[in-house]
This record gives sequence, C-alpha cells and structure tokens, in this order.
Amino acid sequence: MKKKRVVLTLLISCLFLLTNAKASRCVDEEFAKIYDDASKVKVTYEIKSKEIDNPVEEVSDTGYRPEKITVDYFQVNIVNLTDKLYIKITNDQDGSVRTYTSNDANNGVVSYEIEDINNVAKLAYTLYTSSNTNCASEELYKNELTLPMYNVFYQVGPCIGEVDVPECQKYVTSEVDTETIRNLSYKETTEAAKDIKKEEDNKKGFIEKNKKIILIGGSIIIVMGAIATTVVIRKRRSRLI
Repeated sequence: MKKKRVVLTLLISCLFLLTNAKASRCVDEEFAKIYDDASKVKVTYEIKSKEIDNPVEEVSDTGYRPEKITVDYFQVNIVNLTDKLYIKITNDQDGSVRTYTSNDANNGVVSYEIEDINNVAKLAYTLYTSSNTNCASEELYKNELTLPMYNVFYQVGPCIGEVDVPECQKYVTSEVDTETIRNLSYKETTEAAKDIKKEEDNKKGFIEKNKKIILIGGSIIIVMGAIATTVVIRKRRSRLI
C-alpha cells in the first residue's frame, strides 16, 4: 500500500513538473514574435553639450574665472523596447551594469548619460524576455556599441583648421599619440613643399613650352613700340616745319 502511494506521489509530481515546464516555455509563434521585436531594438549614442558649474577654483592669469563651463557628454539611446523585453548594458570602462524595461522609456526612448569622454568605452548589451512572457529571462540577442574618446590633439598643431584626416577628428576610437602627430606635421610640411615645387615646375614648364610664343610676342611689342616712337617723332617734326 505504501509503495502504491509513493508511486502515485511520484507520478503526480512528475506530471506537475512537466506541466509547469510547459507553461514556462513560449510556444514557437510567441517566441518568434518576441525574437523579431528584439531584433528591432537599437542602441545608439549622441554627442551632446551641457553647461555645468566650473570645478576649477583657481583664477587664470587674466583674473577671470567663469562660473559656468560647457562640456561634452554621451547620451545613449535605446529605442523599440517592448514590454516583452528587457535589456542589460555593461560598460567595460567602469564595469557598470544597467537594466532597463519599456517602463523606463520616455516617448518610446530610454536614455541615459555617460560623462567620461576621455576613454574609449564598449557597451555590451543583451536582450532578454521579460516576465510578461511565458519564457521569462531567456537570452535573445547580443551586440556591442563603441563610444569614441575626445582627441586631445583636436585643433592643435597640424590639426588646426579643417584637416580631413582621422587623427585630427574631435572624437577618435583609439588614442592618438605624440609621435603620430609629429609624423603628420612632417608629412604636412613635406606635402606643402612638394606643392610649392610642383607649382614652380608648372610655371617653368609653361615658360619653356611657350618660349617661342613669348619671344615672338616680346619682339612684336618691341617693334610696335619702335614704330610708335617713330610716329611720335615724325609728328613733332612736321609741327616744327
């Protein structure tokens, strides 16, 4: 009798576990729809500016210290996050982990700020099914977003002005060193010298190529000048007579 009870209990337990496991799984159609929603989630960034209190207490040589200064920052934006999903974002630079759901969205966009612009940061993000599904916390999708860093050589030395080279952009995805800028400066000076020489060579080439025309033209000018002088002298003589 005891054995029958034990067997019956085991059968009921197994049935309960199977039923519960089935209930905790999404059917194919539901999972396909959730996965499609996850593929539409986009994580992007914008470089923005804001005014903050000046953290520097020392007064400059001019005696002026602005109370406010303008600084750049990154605004990370997450769009298309539905109530069937949640997202985890890990910042490799500071080790922070952020979790967001559709409840955190404002007009359909989840946004947060990152103030560190002096280091390249990689944001690894993973999308999961939310508790509003029958298969909560299942991993759906992984991706990565790289935030660039501020270039300390921006508008410095050979990077002054509209210089269309990667090493001179305001934000770069790898640190630019002094040697790179030194080589860039040498290259710029060398290319400028080449341009000047090319221009001089072009002038010399033009003169050499058109030497005959220039000589003939010069001769004509001299002859015409002589004729004009002769005419003027003759006119003066005719007046005297």
